[in-house]
Amino acid sequence: MPENDDETAADRVSADKKFCEQLLNKLNVGFVPDDVRKIFRLGHRVEVDGTQSERSSRPILVELGSYAVESLIMNSLFKLKSMENRFKSVIISHVMTKAEREHCKVMVEEAKEKFSNETGDFIYRVRGPPGRMQIVRLRKTH
Repeated sequence: MPENDDETAADRVSADKKFCEQLLNKLNVGFVPDDVRKIFRLGHRVEVDGTQSERSSRPILVELGSYAVESLIMNSLFKLKSMENRFKSVIISHVMTKAEREHCKVMVEEAKEKFSNETGDFIYRVRGPPGRMQIVRLRKTH
């Protein structure tokens, strides 16, 4: 998500919150503003030649009030493809610990190995939330 160039941190936070609320409303998951506990950028703000660079925009961590809301959002991500351009480039993912990321990498490698050994019309993908990820077999679409 592009980072706002406002002077004060409060204005930038407000702009991020507004963008996130608009995105969640467009996903049409029954979102209410009380579902979001916190919204903040990760890392330090980097300026290149006095202006904010597209490449240096930091990721945003959105803390939600319940797992049910997170689940609804994650199940509605397919809608991003048909949204207006400013939302199409947004990438949404689960927050994972270092151990969960390592486990995910191992599972992705297993899925690639299964795919390379597959002779039929199937592909293998890692699906599911952190802690419950599994390799699923899907039919190829031509």
